[in-house]
Amino acid sequence: MLAARSGAVKARTSAINTARPLLTTAPEGLRSRFRGMGGPRLMEELPSVRAEGALGAALGALADLWAAARDAALDMERAIEASLEENCPALLAMYGCGPVSAAKLAVAAGDNPGRLRSEASFAAICGACPIPASSGKTVRHRLNRGGDRQGDSAPH
Repeated sequence: MLAARSGAVKARTSAINTARPLLTTAPEGLRSRFRGMGGPRLMEELPSVRAEGALGAALGALADLWAAARDAALDMERAIEASLEENCPALLAMYGCGPVSAAKLAVAAGDNPGRLRSEASFAAICGACPIPASSGKTVRHRLNRGGDRQGDSAPH
């Protein structure tokens, strides 16, 4: 579900990023109408555009794509939240932990959360713990490049 939501969010962002340059090269009347609008508001207003030819078709198709991706992302978030309420409600009960962050943490913990005996073991699984990189008398550490980076990014 997280992968499907991530794909929908990327498609939604891509539609916005594709529509903006089209509007930059559009006629002045159309360009000034949408100047300064944020992404979601811009995409909600695009279906009302009555531009002729290829520009109108492209903007309409992008607005439809954005709306479908937005709906898919929201559906996935609802499904994720329902699954978490059933399987691990304690994660959702944590202050500041929404359904997506809770799902990332649940995926990082895996099917056997008993193997996580401490914060340090969870950090090791996520790749957030430092690794000794000492040489001679110099004592230093480097970032662990392994592990589940999604689990590490969830609390941030």
